[in-house]
Amino acid sequence: MKVGATLEGDLRAHYGEAIDVMSIAVQDAVNWASTGLRDELRAQIRRAFGQGQGSLEKAWQVKLYPSRRASMGASGWVYSKARRIHAAFDNQRTISAFGGRYLVLPLQGAIRRGWDKEGRDKGGFGKPRKWSAYGRIVGLKGIVRIKLQRGRILIGLRDKAGKVEPIFLLVRSVRLRGGLDLIGPGIRWRDQLFRRLQSQIQG
Repeated sequence: MKVGATLEGDLRAHYGEAIDVMSIAVQDAVNWASTGLRDELRAQIRRAFGQGQGSLEKAWQVKLYPSRRASMGASGWVYSKARRIHAAFDNQRTISAFGGRYLVLPLQGAIRRGWDKEGRDKGGFGKPRKWSAYGRIVGLKGIVRIKLQRGRILIGLRDKAGKVEPIFLLVRSVRLRGGLDLIGPGIRWRDQLFRRLQSQIQG
């Protein structure tokens, strides 16, 4: 028994049509995954820093290649125009005091009084307003120091009734959580790209 197949029509035309369909599918999947990755990274900025960081959020950009036609070799490049800033907040970070000293963390009692930020107008020794008033406040009457576990020190303000309100916390180091994840989203969108392309090809 002889088994054969007969091809009808122009083979080049059939082949070219298949390439066009595949090119569109690849381009669509790459564009979708690339913009999705950019948008997820931008969303991280909003969650970490709030809605007021538009420039830092929009620093995540995407470029799509080619930009004006479908291609089997389509690619997307997601990059940061503020690379150093984004990298500084990548995942967990530990900040330690310089020279074995203490980091000063203003508590609610200090924030309510405006002691978390102080400039020339409040006697902050001419320092920029990003500095706290700790150096001045520790010299006030009624200030108490309470030693805590792990080498921490609580600075409190005692009122006339003898009640102590916490105002500053001194620590050797602080570990910041909830930073940016620059690796995970890329892996997830790469995997989703493959799944989307597979579903498009299989119909």
